[in-house]
Amino acid sequence: LYCEQPHGHQGVMPQRMPAGLWHFWDEHSSLWRRDPEITLSGVPSAGAEQRLAAALAEIAWLREQPRGSPEAERRASELALLGLDLTEAVFEDDEGAPLLVLAAERGWCALATALCIRA
Repeated sequence: LYCEQPHGHQGVMPQRMPAGLWHFWDEHSSLWRRDPEITLSGVPSAGAEQRLAAALAEIAWLREQPRGSPEAERRASELALLGLDLTEAVFEDDEGAPLLVLAAERGWCALATALCIRA
């Protein structure tokens, strides 16, 4: 689920964004779809298992991205929003390096800061 940020809505809390700006991922067509009926208050919160799966998939995607990718930096900064302890061993790479190492190597300051605060 993501929301467009039209002019005049910067800094507005997500739950106050008007309907019609929200998009959802359509698994069947692999496309983002706009739904004029969606508001954040109408979306059920994700459970711990769903958030863990989303984080693991996102981290796998981030590990494949080239250094200096603005999209990767943006998405890395949003990992902390999942409300998980990203310092847990489940998020380490195959060699046992924590996620903080990846964040530091790629220069993802927002994620590195969130990990340092959590640790």
